[in-house]
Amino acid sequence: MAALAFRSFESKDRNSILSKEKLQNLKLPSEKGEYIDIKLYFDGSKNDKDVKIAKEERLVNKEELVGEIIMQELIKGPAVVSESKSILPK
Repeated sequence: MAALAFRSFESKDRNSILSKEKLQNLKLPSEKGEYIDIKLYFDGSKNDKDVKIAKEERLVNKEELVGEIIMQELIKGPAVVSESKSILPK
């Protein structure tokens, strides 16, 4: 039983390493140094008859964005198939 569990963790670690390598090689086309340029589209209509889309550009700090994503994942909790328990309340 212990050997089976060890082999399972070893497989997960290998997959994690491969995923991590892919993420390290990922580069967004809108990266500008420490920031990512994102384009957001909102309803810019003055009334219901004249439909208009308004575009806004924002520079988002990469570290803040990654931190926010990590917190969201921690709040979501572990995968359904995982035997782990959540560390943060939902």
